[in-house]
Amino acid sequence: GTLAVAKASAAPHTVIACGSQDCKLTVWATNRPKPVCIIKTCFTQSVVDLCWTPDGYSLIACSTDGTLAVFTFEKEELGTRLSDEATQAFLAETYGD
Repeated sequence: GTLAVAKASAAPHTVIACGSQDCKLTVWATNRPKPVCIIKTCFTQSVVDLCWTPDGYSLIACSTDGTLAVFTFEKEELGTRLSDEATQAFLAETYGD
């Protein structure tokens, strides 16, 4: 989802999660040069599906090893979630209608 850091002057940014065949899960924020976190030891097989909860602060991940995990982040780690209206306005301003 699109998130903005708590400071009003900070630009909105996007937070994404990537699962991989090497059993790792990585969370990235477009306002940082390095990952927010890399989960290396939770899964023993490929991470195959990911889903953010509606509030934008918990990530559900599953693996072909049968593991289902939920990772919960703080606002300080990811930033403050934009409202749906603010997200639409940001996307329209950035990419057009």
